[in-house]
Amino acid sequence: QPEALQGIHCFRYGSVDVLTSTGWVALENVSLLDKVLCREVYAEKSDFLNPLSVFEKNYDGKMYEHHGRFLDFSVTPGHKFEYEHRQCNKLASGCTERWNSFVREAKDMHKGINKIKSTFDLDGQVEISSFTIPAYQPRYKRKFDEQPALDIAGDDWVEFLAWYLAEGSICHSKYGPSGVSIAQSQKSNQEKYQRIVALIKRMGFEPSQGKTGISINRAQVAEFVKQVCPGFSHQKRIPDFLFGLSKRQIRIFLDAYRAGDGYGDYTYITSSEGMSNDLQRLILLAGGYATINTRFLKGTTLEVDGRTGVRNHDIYKVKEWSTRSIGHVTMRGEKLHTVDYSGLVSCLTVPGSMFYVRDRQTKKPFWTHNSEHVMLVADEASGVPEQVFEA
Repeated sequence: QPEALQGIHCFRYGSVDVLTSTGWVALENVSLLDKVLCREVYAEKSDFLNPLSVFEKNYDGKMYEHHGRFLDFSVTPGHKFEYEHRQCNKLASGCTERWNSFVREAKDMHKGINKIKSTFDLDGQVEISSFTIPAYQPRYKRKFDEQPALDIAGDDWVEFLAWYLAEGSICHSKYGPSGVSIAQSQKSNQEKYQRIVALIKRMGFEPSQGKTGISINRAQVAEFVKQVCPGFSHQKRIPDFLFGLSKRQIRIFLDAYRAGDGYGDYTYITSSEGMSNDLQRLILLAGGYATINTRFLKGTTLEVDGRTGVRNHDIYKVKEWSTRSIGHVTMRGEKLHTVDYSGLVSCLTVPGSMFYVRDRQTKKPFWTHNSEHVMLVADEASGVPEQVFEA
């Protein structure tokens, strides 16, 4: 099989996204200018670095596929994985379990239970002690002096943005944005209501309290929030600066967002597909593990206060798996199966050999080995078939 010598160890074309410094990017769209999350084999620390090369090839042959609760992929037989395999030492006193580390091609992976790393530890994350809302010149017909810049404690600003993205909206007057409102029932959610009131007071504003929400009646704040968090609920995205924050401050954001738009243990709800991707990315940056599912589809009905409505947008559920503290997903060797495939395959070569991906359809993330250049040395070359040299 001369084609086996070409060193093809890639993903099925269009099957995975790659985590970059700007978010999830389709593998086939990654360029040498992108910063890809990568690391050394068996290393704990990771970093965003430029890939060394990008591959896209025609392939005709078998693909190895795995479909499990936390791990889905479709790769060529030679694609490598770093994993831990459970082995049992049979001693006189019984069976002692141990885990050994391996890097093997998909076709050679162990049967039984294997663990593939699914979380990461990133250097370079920072904390902001304060955040500045720029000075503002009111656009009213009457002449007002410019309002000075406002300094807000970093933790408070992070928490406020989370409440806004989960439950907030911009208030408008005939002159434009006039304030920011956070929806919350004073009667049904007293604890959350008072938490938001206290937060706004810490930020230096006097909150306007109503039965169904709390407002900051300040155009300066409204104009700035509208700039950093534009769009309606189904269009909202997390501001870029949040992805560079420390794990502690990311947790402040996630905890407040979940209090506004979440339920149970570590479940986040949004009608914005972009927001669901951002939330998963933030959870990963905080050292957690998360998956995304579509909870309700556009056009389905819902009951609100005895009235029936129709959903205008898909609803996405981001689930943070708090029990997956070990940072691995399970790959069972017996679930690996082969399928015939003819088409494009794609992969990267990155510094350190490992890069971070997720299955595009099921949104399940994991670490994978890169594609390497292969050198073939042909000894007694005159006796090697010509087809091998062509390959």
